[in-house]
Amino acid sequence: MEKRAFLAFILMFLLLLIYEMVMRPRPAPVPEGGWVDSTRVVAPPEETVSVPSEGVPAPLRVDGEPEAEEETLVRVETDLVRAIFSNRGPSILSWQLKAFPGRGAEWVELVPDSARGGILLGVWWEDDAAGSERRTYGVDVERLVLDESNPSGEIVFRRTEAGGRTVVERVRLSHASYLMDLEVGVTDPGAERGDELRIGWMTSLPETEPNRKEEERYFASLASVESEVLKKEVKHLKKESPQLRRGNVHWAGVKNKYFATALVPAEGSASAVELGGELEGERLGFAVLMPAREQGGWQVAATVYAGPIDYRILKDLGFGLESVVDFGHKIIRPLSKLVYWMLVTTYTWIPNYGVVIIILSTLTKVLFYPLTQKSMKSMQSMQELQPKMAALKEKYKSDPKRMNQEVMKLYKEHGVNPLGGCLPLLLQSPVFFALYAVLQRTIELRRAPFLLWIDDLSRPDVIVDLPSPLPALSLLPILMGASMFWQQRMSSSGGGDPRQKMMGYMMPIFLTVIFFRMPSGLVLYWLVNTVLSIGQQYLMKRGNLATEGAGA
Repeated sequence: MEKRAFLAFILMFLLLLIYEMVMRPRPAPVPEGGWVDSTRVVAPPEETVSVPSEGVPAPLRVDGEPEAEEETLVRVETDLVRAIFSNRGPSILSWQLKAFPGRGAEWVELVPDSARGGILLGVWWEDDAAGSERRTYGVDVERLVLDESNPSGEIVFRRTEAGGRTVVERVRLSHASYLMDLEVGVTDPGAERGDELRIGWMTSLPETEPNRKEEERYFASLASVESEVLKKEVKHLKKESPQLRRGNVHWAGVKNKYFATALVPAEGSASAVELGGELEGERLGFAVLMPAREQGGWQVAATVYAGPIDYRILKDLGFGLESVVDFGHKIIRPLSKLVYWMLVTTYTWIPNYGVVIIILSTLTKVLFYPLTQKSMKSMQSMQELQPKMAALKEKYKSDPKRMNQEVMKLYKEHGVNPLGGCLPLLLQSPVFFALYAVLQRTIELRRAPFLLWIDDLSRPDVIVDLPSPLPALSLLPILMGASMFWQQRMSSSGGGDPRQKMMGYMMPIFLTVIFFRMPSGLVLYWLVNTVLSIGQQYLMKRGNLATEGAGA
């Protein structure tokens, strides 16, 4: 059995190594000068946005309507956002976040290139071909600059159609917020009470991270309906039709790994939400359905959020949007939130997340010190019993049941718990998984530097990106594997089963291969934990030697 287990272990290791060499996605190169600190506003790019004329479809006309006027662009500048609105739709052509760098020198852009004509900000009806019409509105302003001296502003779009339908849309913005307040008034003589109009963000967000393949699994559209949070991911598009869910819609949104847009209708005003769909290829989006409360029109009020998936920001809004933050499985979610709180709180005093992770690892080690000490003593006692256990196995090799009974009796006589060595690892596992969820998914760790070559604790450590199919050269996983190897050597010195020793030595190699793909912050946590364990083992051995010397 030991030979078979060893062979299986070697095969698993080889498969992981081949996968690492061949299949590992290549990260994009770091821009010259390194990543910009995501907590500060990024210097403006040379060209903030390009709006190709061919990308804006001509507006459809209503019978009896005069020729549409030329497109008017409204440029908005706030402390946090640079945006461009169009009077066709009306729509958002660009929404850039000034505090977050994109893939290159530009700011993060939330309107994808695939959204021809921009994101439809206006409303549409079922007979409007699913919102494909981009009617031209009159607009009262072409530029809006908001700062402390001019903290808020408004854009008003107006349109009157043949047949008497009048639409007035007001967009209110603030200089220090990622929110837009949206008010839509529709006067329609033909509208009946209960008729529904739609408003939404009918596309996915663009990719914003260097590793496209890794980022893709975070794309989703979400909605909070009644007491349930619905979620639709990219992988569902080919298998499912758009999902329509009726009920009181609290909010609906679309997200990528670190950013989200969401629409929060006035309480009780939205009757249904539609998630996902397919238009010009795979896409994710949402549309909120809002019924007419009175005969002859609508009065719609909603708030639009377009910004980072920052738990503190979203929670302070009071809309329940903090549910967008993925803290992992529901079992570890409370612990993930605790780990998150510890990280961001400590960061206010020590503004380096690498140092904060080292402190967290040290605190975890101190917390589990008594259990680890007991575990090490149990492992040492197990090694001392190896000769006796070998004798029992030889004596009762023809009677496995009796052999197990005698081995358990031997454990009891010497006060040894065979599972004692695993207990600290099992208890620390939830902390490890919680830290993984926080490092991998919370925006505070996005491009957070530590020191030297480690410029992004949320991504795998890369010193040199070697030519394909060779894996990238990483140092932290190698240091971690070496420290685990040394720890195993200290634990198994002085005798023991050679086959168990070999399995113990193979485990650091196995984990090193796995950790090549882990966030560097997580590898740093485990490295510090292992080094502290080595120190604890050394102190315990010194104490045992001193006790033996005193006894002699």
